[in-house]
Amino acid sequence: MTTVETQIPFAAPSILPSSPSLSDLSRFPRKISSITSWDGSYLAQNPDEWIYHLTPEDSAEIDSAVNHFQSLDIPLLDVHTSNFPLPTFQYRLADIRDNLLNKKGVILIKGLDIHKYTREQQAIIFMGLGDYIGQRLCQNGKGHVLGHIKDLKPDLNQPNLRLYTTNVAQRYHTDYCDVVALLCLRKSVEGGESSVSSSHNIYNQMMRTRPDLLSVLLQPFYWEKKGEIGAGESNYLKQPIIFQYKGKVITLYDRNWLAKPNSGAPPLTKQQIEALDYLEALAAKHALHMVLEEGDMQFVHNLHMLHSRTGYVDHPTDPILQRHLLRLWLSESPEEGGWEVPGFRVDPTTGTRGGIRIPGVKDKVPLEAE
Repeated sequence: MTTVETQIPFAAPSILPSSPSLSDLSRFPRKISSITSWDGSYLAQNPDEWIYHLTPEDSAEIDSAVNHFQSLDIPLLDVHTSNFPLPTFQYRLADIRDNLLNKKGVILIKGLDIHKYTREQQAIIFMGLGDYIGQRLCQNGKGHVLGHIKDLKPDLNQPNLRLYTTNVAQRYHTDYCDVVALLCLRKSVEGGESSVSSSHNIYNQMMRTRPDLLSVLLQPFYWEKKGEIGAGESNYLKQPIIFQYKGKVITLYDRNWLAKPNSGAPPLTKQQIEALDYLEALAAKHALHMVLEEGDMQFVHNLHMLHSRTGYVDHPTDPILQRHLLRLWLSESPEEGGWEVPGFRVDPTTGTRGGIRIPGVKDKVPLEAE
């Protein structure tokens, strides 16, 4: 199969070529028999398989690494494993990365005493640990490599709305990177539950019960670019929800990014809507649910996982107590064990794939939501 990678400054992958290996259900596995296919009820009963508690030794190494980086007096953009040394904890992070890519696909790290650090130190820790997992990506048209999940109270009717800037529920979806990471700085007064679901398990359930709808998801859908485009580019592209490449079944999905009629693309068909509704229903039925506590770090592998968030309520009067999470989008190099994905945009400067890149917009590390 020949695959063409189109260099586009957008998060989602470019259109995949029409090929029976991508769209013919008979060429897909009847069942994905892998540790990557799991039911949320199983993981809920086996927390040791996806939760890691920091040890006192881990915490001491993190503190030492923060102090070392700050002593260098260099920009936050320059946080990397080379200047955020974790002599022993790095080996645990290597195990965590392997679990993310090849096993359960979700890891929760608990025990970070988040409130003893300044905001700058919180950012250093998160980016430093993240660099042991993958290479940071830009997350929006503003150049943010450190994202902020916070309700900025935007107009909910604006066409290019990014839901992470609101407190509304987010449907099951994937982000446009290999791994998405969250660090909870403040939890909400109510709601904000995080859920993750194995897309391989969803695939197996659909193959068993509604292969007709699964077949629909193998066909190209129109995706919007939310206006985060370069000059002269179309505001939409075409991409299947589920495809396979080099032995891997991959799901990339975000209903909020599927093109609306005003983008110039045709509307979803009744059959497409039914297939998407069923995918989301299965994701919810078989999901693992959690509430991120302050200091928790969640890592999710997007290529075989879906994640969602319920709506939430902030503190009514104190903005300091507003729900606030930091976010990283991370790229996993195939040369270092990451999955190969056709069509992902590859940044010609850094060689990383995925993320959002607008020509002329420089990377930045904002310490507050904007």
